Amino acid sequence: MGKTRKEILDAVKKCICEVYDEQGEDVKQLDDLFASDDSLVEETDLYWEIGFSSLEMQDFVCKVNESLQVNIPDESLVYINTIGDMVNYLYKKINID
Repeated sequence: MGKTRKEILDAVKKCICEVYDEQGEDVKQLDDLFASDDSLVEETDLYWEIGFSSLEMQDFVCKVNESLQVNIPDESLVYINTIGDMVNYLYKKINID
């Protein structure tokens, strides 16, 4: 069964917060960084704005895979830099593939 872009975006945001929290960072710091309730938007860069290292990105992808029951191959990660890139990739993978 497919998922809407909103459902995918919400799942991606949740996974970002889980990774951030596991790294010992206060999730509120994300809100401080972006200063709004909807601080994590599709244009948000996972590396530059969120600050994910390559290891944190791998953890994030594992959480997304688990949450949405997909498999994102490592070679696809070179095309995923923003939350929107991830949502677009997942939308196609879940609803088209």
